[in-house]
Amino acid sequence: MSKAQKNAVAKYRAAQIQIQALINPTTEPDLAGDWEYLRRQFDGSSKKALAWAISHAKASMDTFAVWKDDQIDHPLEVKAVSMPAALDEAARIFGYVDYADMAEEHEWSADQGLNIEPKKNNARPSRS
Repeated sequence: MSKAQKNAVAKYRAAQIQIQALINPTTEPDLAGDWEYLRRQFDGSSKKALAWAISHAKASMDTFAVWKDDQIDHPLEVKAVSMPAALDEAARIFGYVDYADMAEEHEWSADQGLNIEPKKNNARPSRS
């Protein structure tokens, strides 16, 4: 798959998720109710409610240090809700659709790939 195709797939998937979960949340009754409540807090503005939700979601995410073997001194800092999500985000930053796509492209085996660890108090990754 070409880089342009990968980007198109990623953008389509992101738009699909956004539409289902945020813009038209009626697929889940509880989410729809929560979304309407949040919109009311911002005088009915979906744009303001979405911006607030995104900023608060990012603030509550953990920070992970992600690096390639030869780049331990310059790890990528990624905010995510979990390690797998951080690996997917790092792979996207490196130009792939997700971590599985990156691993497939590099033909990594089970013991190869990106290195990751939770980042605590601005500490550098450990050299193990």
